[in-house]
Amino acid sequence: MKACFLLNPTRVKNRWDWRETASRHAKRFGLDAALRRSGPQLPYSTERCLEQAVEEGCTRVVVVGGDGSLHRAINALSQNEKNEDGGRRGSGRHLQ
Repeated sequence: MKACFLLNPTRVKNRWDWRETASRHAKRFGLDAALRRSGPQLPYSTERCLEQAVEEGCTRVVVVGGDGSLHRAINALSQNEKNEDGGRRGSGRHLQ
């Protein structure tokens, strides 16, 4: 199972340097980790990171940051899920 870790380095100084810790925890839970950097200083980074995660087969998302990071991730997931007929569903159920 593959998980996308969205790391926001602006929440806590040097959070992006937590890549090793995130990888270690993913391995502990039997997950293959895809590490992504997101944040307000990188326009649309959350959306792009999550699109890549879906394309790479990630089935889990772990957001490391504040409530703003989580809010952006939830919005991006809910806006990007497609119905079987090509329309938007908005539930983000393809990722847990």
